[in-house]
Amino acid sequence: MQPSDDPPARAAMYVTWLPAPLAFGEHLARSLGVTDVHDMRTLLRFSRAGIEIFTRGGFADERALKAWKAVRDERGPQRGSR
Repeated sequence: MQPSDDPPARAAMYVTWLPAPLAFGEHLARSLGVTDVHDMRTLLRFSRAGIEIFTRGGFADERALKAWKAVRDERGPQRGSR
């Protein structure tokens, strides 16, 4: 795993993803064109997308992180930000 500038925030973000099929099952089913998000085929499809995000990354470079840092620098550090 790549190091993080903020491990607690990374962990919190990851944990919030876990209950997504329970909390947003109807929306996920509609967007995936399935009737049951807990079906094995759907779980395999959904989990593959998540693994791709973790292994290949959602971004090819650091432009999004640079944009985030520019906003943070412009607004100044907020409580709880690193």
